[in-house]
Amino acid sequence: LEKSNDPQHLAQAIHAYKAMYVSEQHVSHPSLGCPMPALGGELSRAGAEIREIFSTHLNRLIDVLAQSMAGSEIEKRKLATRELSMMVGAVLLARASNAQTVQSILQACEP
Repeated sequence: LEKSNDPQHLAQAIHAYKAMYVSEQHVSHPSLGCPMPALGGELSRAGAEIREIFSTHLNRLIDVLAQSMAGSEIEKRKLATRELSMMVGAVLLARASNAQTVQSILQACEP
């Protein structure tokens, strides 16, 4: 995802990103997806330099997601942070769960 000046294109791209992110395919293939659910625990024990790099990329993603939110800049960023946290958490929990629970999590978090 990248920032866009076309609101309709951006909204479609973000919706597609969210649908892909909170999907069985993403849950089933951690090596092909986002590293946040897989490495979050490890990153918390990394040095300050690694956490700084991670935070830079995390904030860029939040900024892109925030473009599709309504409200003030502060509120949009808050909503985007909440949405991304839910997405990452959903994938993390689904990867650790049985098939029935995976389906429940993914359905609850689909865009």
